Amino acid sequence: MNRNKRYWWLVSVINHRRYRRGAEIGCAKGATTWRVLSYCPCLRTLFAVDLWAPVPPEAGGGSRYKDWDFPSVRKRFDELTRSYFSRLVVVKGVSWLMAEKIKNRSLDFVFIDADHEYESVVKDIQAWTPKLKSNGMISGHDCNFPGVLQAINELIPDWHEVGIDNVWEAKKENVRL
Repeated sequence: MNRNKRYWWLVSVINHRRYRRGAEIGCAKGATTWRVLSYCPCLRTLFAVDLWAPVPPEAGGGSRYKDWDFPSVRKRFDELTRSYFSRLVVVKGVSWLMAEKIKNRSLDFVFIDADHEYESVVKDIQAWTPKLKSNGMISGHDCNFPGVLQAINELIPDWHEVGIDNVWEAKKENVRL
C-alpha cells in the first residue's frame, strides 16, 4: 500500500487532530472521500462538494475536465461512499458557490482539490476560508500546478508543502481575504 498519497496524509491529520467536521472540495470518483470516511472514526460530518460536470465558462472555471465521463465518475463516487451516508453530506454544484450552504466557523478543515485554474482556486480559498473555525486547517492538492501555486502564494503567504503528493497546508489565520 502506497502511504505517500494525499488521502493517507489527510486521514493521519484528521485522526491526530481529532477533527469532527470538514469539507472536501473536488471529490471526483471518491478515492479520498472513501478513505477519510473509512479510516477517520472521529469525523462526524464530511461535506463532499463537486459539480460532477465541467465548470461552466460563465462561472470562470477551466477546461481541464471537459472530456471526463462525469456520469461514470459520479457513479463510482456513489458506489464507494454508499455505506457512509450517515456521515456524508453531498453538495453538488460549483464549489465556491456551494460554500454559501455551509455555516461560517463550522468546519475543522477544508481540503481543496477541485478546478486547478488560478481563478477557481482563488474563489475556492476565498469562499471556504470563512467556513473554518478558529485555527482550522485549509489545505489542498497539486501545489505543483501553476494556477494552484499562484493562488496560494498570493492568498496564503505562510503556507507550506507537507512533503507528500504535492499537498499544501495552512491555518485559517494565515489566509489573506
